[in-house]
Amino acid sequence: MPKIVIRFFFYLIPCFLYAQCPVGDVHLNNQNDVNDYISNFGTCEVINGTLSIRGDTAIDISGITAIKRIEGSLIIDSKMTSIANFSNLEFVGGDFEIDHNDVLETIEGINKLHTVNGNFLITRNYTSLKTITGFNSLEIIGGNFQISENHFLEMIAAFDNLIIVGGRFLIRRADKMQELNGFNKLVKIGTGYNASSIKGTLNIVDNHALIEINGFKSLIEIGLEMEVTNNRSLLRVKGFTNLEKVRSLTFMTNSLLVEIPLFNNLTTIDGALSINDSALVDINGFNTVQSLGWYLNFSQNSELVKITGFANLNKINGQFSITSNPVLKSLIGFKNLVETSGINIGYNVSIENLKGLENLFTVGVIGGTGVAIGWNDSLSDCTAICNLLSNGTVSGDIYIAHNPSGCSSEQEVRAECSPAGGDGRLAICMTSSPVDLFDSLTGAPDLGGVWTPVLSSGNGLFNPLVDHAGVYTYTIATGIGTSESSEVTVTIDNVPNAGGDENLTVCSNMTSVDLFESLLGTPDKGGVWTPNLTDGNGLFNPAFDAAGTYTYTVANSCGTATSKITIAVDVFPNAGENGSLDICFADNSVDLFDSLMGTPDPGGIWTPQLASGTGVFDPSKDTAGIYSYTLSGGVCGSVTSEVSVTINTLPNAGQNGRLDLCMDSSSVNLFDSLGGSPDIGGIWSPTLSSGTGIFNPSVDASGVYLYTVTNGVCGTSTAEVNVMIETLPNAGEDGSLEICRNSNSVDLFAILSGTPDTGGMWSPSLSSGTGVFNPEIDTGGVYTYAVANGCGVVLSEVVVDVINFTPISNYDIKITEFSGNNSLEVIVNSNADYQYSLDGLQYQNSPVFDHLSGGDYTICVREVNGCGILEESVTILDFPKFFTPNNDGFHDVWTLKGSTTRVYDLYIHDRYGKLLKQIRTSGKAGWDGTYRGKNLPSDDYWFKVVFEDGFVKTGHFTLKR
Repeated sequence: MPKIVIRFFFYLIPCFLYAQCPVGDVHLNNQNDVNDYISNFGTCEVINGTLSIRGDTAIDISGITAIKRIEGSLIIDSKMTSIANFSNLEFVGGDFEIDHNDVLETIEGINKLHTVNGNFLITRNYTSLKTITGFNSLEIIGGNFQISENHFLEMIAAFDNLIIVGGRFLIRRADKMQELNGFNKLVKIGTGYNASSIKGTLNIVDNHALIEINGFKSLIEIGLEMEVTNNRSLLRVKGFTNLEKVRSLTFMTNSLLVEIPLFNNLTTIDGALSINDSALVDINGFNTVQSLGWYLNFSQNSELVKITGFANLNKINGQFSITSNPVLKSLIGFKNLVETSGINIGYNVSIENLKGLENLFTVGVIGGTGVAIGWNDSLSDCTAICNLLSNGTVSGDIYIAHNPSGCSSEQEVRAECSPAGGDGRLAICMTSSPVDLFDSLTGAPDLGGVWTPVLSSGNGLFNPLVDHAGVYTYTIATGIGTSESSEVTVTIDNVPNAGGDENLTVCSNMTSVDLFESLLGTPDKGGVWTPNLTDGNGLFNPAFDAAGTYTYTVANSCGTATSKITIAVDVFPNAGENGSLDICFADNSVDLFDSLMGTPDPGGIWTPQLASGTGVFDPSKDTAGIYSYTLSGGVCGSVTSEVSVTINTLPNAGQNGRLDLCMDSSSVNLFDSLGGSPDIGGIWSPTLSSGTGIFNPSVDASGVYLYTVTNGVCGTSTAEVNVMIETLPNAGEDGSLEICRNSNSVDLFAILSGTPDTGGMWSPSLSSGTGVFNPEIDTGGVYTYAVANGCGVVLSEVVVDVINFTPISNYDIKITEFSGNNSLEVIVNSNADYQYSLDGLQYQNSPVFDHLSGGDYTICVREVNGCGILEESVTILDFPKFFTPNNDGFHDVWTLKGSTTRVYDLYIHDRYGKLLKQIRTSGKAGWDGTYRGKNLPSDDYWFKVVFEDGFVKTGHFTLKR
């Protein structure tokens, strides 16, 4: 049976021999496991446990096709590119999990699977999964449905018959998917409310390319929350037409979203409703929702102009919050809202009124803020909440502020709502004429009320000379058997007193000064300072406020009084921070001021006094030490800083030196080779092996060593020691030379063995005056080579043996003459090597000499590795091709070239065969171009040479005139 790597107990193996399917969990961890499974269980239809396919090498599972039912989970975590082989799979009792498959591109063909009892997960297939198709028979998922972290997923075209998801429904981070359609038979998500878990949520989040959601048309119930958030390209959400029940509903951070469903069948939201950061213009759905179990929050919707839905919403158990919607104009959709636990309407800069909240009657929770309406820059009409404020119940605080007049405070709004108007205040000068208190009421009070206590006028006129300051109450009947009241608080002012003018000088580092205390007289408190001071009251802070004139103004109903404080600010002097100066004795003078740290003020005094009378320090006159710099700052006092001065002398590295050492010399201190009187403590570079200035010729190298002395700001001084290390002289090893008397000169240096030094002396002296031995002049014997340097003298010898000549006797000379290629060939009857020459100077290895002209030659032969020599004269006979008998000294006579002892007869004819000249000779004799004393013309002429031995040679030549 082939090996199968499946996690079974060994005692079960015999059973497999007879079973169609394996028992228990099946773990396929590599391709070999997969192949073994296909080979042994390829027809298996039911896996009784979990089927797990994992590992980077398990890449081809196309042969696993027969499985119909998996009682446990199906887990695929591998490197395959496609999953399309489970076409017969109908049931998974545990989880269906395709996770972390980095190269997976498609999931398709799983069209018979109808039930997954556990979780359905297609997750973390980060870089390659593009499409999910199939699953057209899948109806029930008992656990979570999750397609997430598939960053390249473009399309989900599946799940057409999915009806129930028992847990969470999540589609997240499908970063390439532009449309999410389908799921139109899905009826329910979740098994019921469970506040302690996320079971039953629908989440479509973080899909950055998603433009449209259109589906879920049969969905009736979501167990917990529906959340559509952070889909930054999302424009439209459609579908959800039958949704009736959800715990909470959130659309958030979909900044381009312009359309959401109307949710006209949604009756129950037991939690919160949030729509934030969208581009919706109108929220006009939710008209069947009657109550919210928690809060309503619409915030930061940049294009929201109006809210017209919520026709049947009457109660919000949490807070009603409408904030930061910059173009919102209308809340008309909340016209039937009666109760909420709080109102927060803020930072809606375009809203002008609160129409739509007229039926609001009960708001708030005890101990909290019941009503908060603020920072709405255009809100001037809050009368829509008059019913709430006048007749309803508000538990908790009421905060109405930072809105325009008409809605700027609770009092102002209540005044707008009350027939008695709102409370007011009246400040009146004791010298003023009587005024009507009715004019000091706020809001829009009705006429006809009664003032108490009764005024001296008997009506509402207040006379400051007669009536008293205090609280006066205005009461008016409502017409329904009740009455309402408001109050005016009256204060009577005396003529204001701002005190007398004064001048004030302060230091810039002082803490705040109360200008009121510098005023003369007994000024009234509560006045105003101009220009404004930094702290907003009368405290002058020289660190922030400017010097100048500040006016104190006291005003009341009697008029205005002013006084002035003129402030001068003495700047706290800055002497800088302590510094130091290192100066060379030879340096130019410097200003000690430049050595202070920080940003000192100029103009101070130096002590002790310098020779310059200023702050300029002259190192040739002034002494080292501590110098103090003092500045005076008027009311601020004086400050001091110091400069510590050190005077340095010029460094002296001495003068350049030279050191000659032998390789075997003892170590020496390079310092002793410097000239002059150098400073100690310098540094040598390059670094010596000793780490100091001690030079060891057996370790350190020859060269230039630099000695550097540094002394603070006086810089550096350098000197050099040039070290030369001489090695012991080498005269080489003795040699010997055998040389022929006729050999070329030899340099005896080349005869020495080893590696001798050049430049030595030879003795006895050679004729060359050098080491070159000339065997023709110099005598054999012992020659001594002497090499000397500062480290001693060494000798070596060459023994020279000069061998005399040995004549070569067994040879032949072959001559070719009277030809176009006259030649000589020397034939030495010997096996030795020879060189050949025709001039005794230039030798060649070949015994043949070609292309020779007629004439006399001396043949020289020398033995290469011996002393054999040959020297013999030979002649090549030939004739000139022309001659010019014009008595100019050149070519005036035609004669044979070369010389011979042989006797011959020479006959010269013209072209017609006429004999012109006959010469019998064994030496040099020629024809001058005449016949019988007359010059013959230019022409070709013929000759014949007849030697005594019968050899005949003929030819022709040219006579030129």
